[in-house]
Amino acid sequence: MQRAIMSQTAFRHFLQRLCVGLWIFRKGLVNSLSLMWAFFALKQMKMVPNIMDSLDFFPASLRPPITIDIISIGSKNRPHYLESQLKTWVTHSSIRSFIGITEMDDYDQTCAEITQAEQDARIASCRSSNPSLSAAIQELANNHYSHTEGEKSSSFSVRDDPGWHCAQRRFGQSFKTFMNTTRRLKNSLPDYLVMVDDDTYFNVDLFQEHVAAIDPNEPRILSGCMFEANPLIGIPFEFPYGGFGVVYTKETIKQMNTPIKCNNIDETTSSLRHASFVRSACGVIEQNQIGELEFFRDGMSVVDLISAYSAQVENLCLHSDWIIGYMAKYYLSLVPPRRVFWSNSKAVTLHPIRTWPFQCGNNTQAEPCSATKSMFCHSQTPQDLEAMTAENQLLYPEHYKYGKNRNNDTYNNIGSITSAISIEKSNEYATNPAAKGPNVSKGTNIQHDPEYFWQTATQWLIDKSNEYATDLAQRGPDEAKDWVEKLRNDTILSGGANIQHEPEYYWKAASQWLTPRQVLPSFIENDELAGIFHQLRNGKIIKASSAKGGSQTKLLLDIEGGQQVIFKPQRNQGFEEGWDQHHAEIASFHVSRLLDMRRAPISVGRRIDVVNEIMPVATPEFLDTFTTYENKTKNCFYGTCNYCDPAKGILPICPFADGTVEGVMILILPKKFLDGSKAIISIAESRFPIVAWTNEDKDREEKMKSKDYCDAIVKSEVPIQPRLLDIIETSIFD
Repeated sequence: MQRAIMSQTAFRHFLQRLCVGLWIFRKGLVNSLSLMWAFFALKQMKMVPNIMDSLDFFPASLRPPITIDIISIGSKNRPHYLESQLKTWVTHSSIRSFIGITEMDDYDQTCAEITQAEQDARIASCRSSNPSLSAAIQELANNHYSHTEGEKSSSFSVRDDPGWHCAQRRFGQSFKTFMNTTRRLKNSLPDYLVMVDDDTYFNVDLFQEHVAAIDPNEPRILSGCMFEANPLIGIPFEFPYGGFGVVYTKETIKQMNTPIKCNNIDETTSSLRHASFVRSACGVIEQNQIGELEFFRDGMSVVDLISAYSAQVENLCLHSDWIIGYMAKYYLSLVPPRRVFWSNSKAVTLHPIRTWPFQCGNNTQAEPCSATKSMFCHSQTPQDLEAMTAENQLLYPEHYKYGKNRNNDTYNNIGSITSAISIEKSNEYATNPAAKGPNVSKGTNIQHDPEYFWQTATQWLIDKSNEYATDLAQRGPDEAKDWVEKLRNDTILSGGANIQHEPEYYWKAASQWLTPRQVLPSFIENDELAGIFHQLRNGKIIKASSAKGGSQTKLLLDIEGGQQVIFKPQRNQGFEEGWDQHHAEIASFHVSRLLDMRRAPISVGRRIDVVNEIMPVATPEFLDTFTTYENKTKNCFYGTCNYCDPAKGILPICPFADGTVEGVMILILPKKFLDGSKAIISIAESRFPIVAWTNEDKDREEKMKSKDYCDAIVKSEVPIQPRLLDIIETSIFD
């Protein structure tokens, strides 16, 4: 009787579900939006076949928006990689936060300060018997520890630099930093957390299509490029190729942060599902396959445990990707990947987007990386990221920073990283002045009068006379002094401040100096260089616009008399020394003259009044980049360079208290000039002679493979040799 009643009850419940489902389905026919909710309702009642999960069932316009947070593992030795990601694909409207992780986040920031012999000993120790590792994982370390993908297809190379090995400890700490930041910002967990390297390209639009039918409230880990388990070669479990991206769903993040109370599992959580997860985790901790038991404290989460283990274990013998694979297989309760008949994937834990080596890899049989077809690309330069993002923006312009859907409140910590690096360098300079290199003046804080610098230049040239095999360097001290004095006088108006000619005269003189091998001659008559300096410092600005392209803000100014110049303002990022400084342009010009290698453009410093000299003649596009910084400094601007972005952490160019901006005026070369035979030469049409020569030579490929290519071929070609050396010299000055 009871069975009959239960059967009737079950049948009645089935009819109720069926009626509700049919009613929802009928209502869903009214419009596609209702159909979407009908689908999810039927799915919850398990009345939709599982095969539907793998279909991109709804158009993008009807899918609910997703939130994505990014963790990027980088290095303080190349912060511009993190900055490049922030200014390229991270500008996608779906990305909510971007957190960079460097050595400054390490538990032991002196990790890499060991000798090569000590590092070699560490590697040897990991590849021998390690009592803290299980047999299977010891075999993994024996066969593959310190290996990375090699230069040839499907090969491996050895990484023995301490910095790379220390970076393997960074995975756990990166998760803790992310969780602390999320709590501090009072953010909810994202739908997806994506972990990448600082040289990773991420196509967010392809990712959104890929996860359209995935529920982020189910525990999954997606791998942009996955290594399959293969016991035959000592790989006991699958793991991700981290540089190609690892994706954690919201539910996975929750699991990883669930407290594990092995002393009293019933108090851990009221959820049976989580209680089962905790029991399983306690069992794994007890098995102690990698030696993590020593670091476990009751109440820790998986994130806490992995962070403590990877940071504090004396000799970490696991690649960070292996730690992810180990955690996924043994600790987490994940939805397994579905087997489909058209796939050869052997994945059982991770959800591979692609599989190494046939579908992905830096040097494998996989197809080359594509900006619009590859979801993740690894080993990309900042220039690659810029070009690839620009290509994808053509397909989805509304998704990026200039689109209507752009989220201008994307959180990032890159400004804090660069500031900390600057402070660290300042402290290093304070304790070790030799680390700073030559003393470079900071902006307007000149410590000596001009005479001091010319005397210093003279002495420097004399001291270097034995090191340079040039005619100039062979001159004696007296000749060197005369040479420097002549160069100095060329920059000073003989009549004081009395300019002798109209601006057009000086711009024409500069254009007539130009030859295929020099920007200006050794000796300059009639105050022409001094006059050019005067016009660059004082000439009236007729038009101001943003100079597009490049890595930082530059202005294109039209000066009275029909001359265009580049104005490169002082960087407003807290970097007074180092690369890409405005006063380095000035130094480069003067040093090129001292060495009689006159290939650097004419450059001179200038302070420009933003309100009175720039804004009245600025183009509308340039004016659109003006802003007020921190509600106090007005008339700041970003410009429109490739990396000019008003996202947090990237500071605009702001005027000083007197309303001026300091920078360098760089004279732009004319588009055409006359060579010695009075023939008109177009700079835009000039070609590197080796290119023309090799294209005309049928045997060029064989010649270029020769070990004697440089000496026997390149240097023997008279038209090529000076131009090749000129290019090298120009690159050095640049």
